[in-house]
Amino acid sequence: QESQQRYHVGPNQYGSSQKNHAPNPPAVSRYKTVSVSGILFTVFGSVGLGIFTLLLLVSSWFAVVTDLLGAPFAVIAAVFVLLLGVSGGMLGKGISLLKLTNRLKRYLKTVGSSQFCPIDMLVRDSGRDKNFVLRDLQKMIRKKVLPGAHIDDQKTCLMLTDEVYNQYLYVQQQAQQREKEKQKRQEELKKQQQEQNRIKSRQMKQQDQAVRMASIISIAVFCFIAGLLFLIMIGE
Repeated sequence: QESQQRYHVGPNQYGSSQKNHAPNPPAVSRYKTVSVSGILFTVFGSVGLGIFTLLLLVSSWFAVVTDLLGAPFAVIAAVFVLLLGVSGGMLGKGISLLKLTNRLKRYLKTVGSSQFCPIDMLVRDSGRDKNFVLRDLQKMIRKKVLPGAHIDDQKTCLMLTDEVYNQYLYVQQQAQQREKEKQKRQEELKKQQQEQNRIKSRQMKQQDQAVRMASIISIAVFCFIAGLLFLIMIGE
């Protein structure tokens, strides 16, 4: 609901992983969901790993049988070990790329035909924790696996196009502007309240002064009348 209000969309525009979605959502066609380099790295890495392991074992057996253990065998073994390392690295790289592609397809399936999707929905459908999903999406964006994609500042929503991201920036600017106007109104109201309090305090002080002055005058009049009466009584 928060994301719906932020981007002014209805509930039916969200991506979803429910069964009523089309098996091949339109969003998938915009991205490379088949990693050719991942397949090649995996194949060549596996083949190289198997071949060089076999060659290392055969050369080791041959060196033991023919009693040729020495500098030549050490050089050959070092070369095979190096090639094994390269093959293992290629295999690891290929597996990593294939896993990345599989996660991309899962994310796109969750997004469906929409142009944005809450991060919490991707977390729920992927079975991963939020930090992993955020790092994974940021990595895909950096590597252009998700070209044109953005994540909002609060890290709550994935936006797949610049158009949606620009709309988000516009909404953010409007929200910031409204917040500034709200703060300005609050400051003005606060100033008005302070001014009213000062006026009220001044009026109360004036009233207190008037009451004190009236009291002094009343006492003075009373004393004058009392003295006058006293003089009259003495004169009689």
